[in-house]
Amino acid sequence: MHTETETKMMEIWKEILENDNIGYEDNFFEVGGNSLNAMSLLDRMQEEFNIEISVADLFDCRNICEFSAVVDNYLKEV
Repeated sequence: MHTETETKMMEIWKEILENDNIGYEDNFFEVGGNSLNAMSLLDRMQEEFNIEISVADLFDCRNICEFSAVVDNYLKEV
């Protein structure tokens, strides 16, 4: 079972990467992500969750499960 954040993140990754074959444990950069996609992803994160995530967070937590945990931690702080 996946969290609401993970599910939303999956939708965003699929849209940005234009790839429906992404798993929750897949590495963002190994499934087609690049620096431009990363910036688009961070912009969408700000729109969807009203938080600013750093590029470093994306590089540290490259899969949906890990990245969603970071998002949830940011959301707890606001």
